[in-house]
Amino acid sequence: MNPMFTKDALLALIRGQAGFAPFPPQAPSDCAFSFNDRQAFLNTTTALTNNYWSRHMVGFPDVGRCYEIGISKKGQLEADEHLHVFNA
Repeated sequence: MNPMFTKDALLALIRGQAGFAPFPPQAPSDCAFSFNDRQAFLNTTTALTNNYWSRHMVGFPDVGRCYEIGISKKGQLEADEHLHVFNA
């Protein structure tokens, strides 16, 4: 396994992306992330894929899943899973 594939490396990659908007300090999370616009989120999913976080490795647990949850201009809640980000 690549020693660079750690939880801290993954968090640093996500949090280092332009448009990442941290949750308030009273609500820390290592499994949910906020972005200030959809393009910033999509850029992050591309960075994760390009850095091989999407590759399934035999003998190692999968990282997780990636969901996009947003509210449209009409005020409707929308949720989509991005299958290419982790464990492809």
